[in-house]
Amino acid sequence: MQHDPKTVRPKPDLIEIRPSQLVTITQGHRLLKQTMETGYVENLESFIKTVSPDTDTMVKPHTVGAFHNGILVGIVVGLYLVNANIGFVAYAGVDQKWRQNRVYSELRHTLISLFQNDAVHQPN
Repeated sequence: MQHDPKTVRPKPDLIEIRPSQLVTITQGHRLLKQTMETGYVENLESFIKTVSPDTDTMVKPHTVGAFHNGILVGIVVGLYLVNANIGFVAYAGVDQKWRQNRVYSELRHTLISLFQNDAVHQPN
């Protein structure tokens, strides 16, 4: 089956968002609230603490954004639990217009790579 080139979107850039990038963190929070059911996303103040590495030294948060022409079109927030040596996705959202374009899969793949890096660089 061939795809109509008009319907295939270019791949967005996947970039790790630093906790200090508050404008982008706020945009990510807004995107999650738009794409997830009501009540599933914590308030902005709590969300900022969730993505901050300063909240708990035994938790390493990672936030990865998918950007197209500088616009955030997808986001995934994951947490690596140092003592358990486990990473998990806490939040994920992709703009409706970008769904069915493997954006979530690419975000998740990038997050897993970050978790693997965390695991390799842990003592013991």
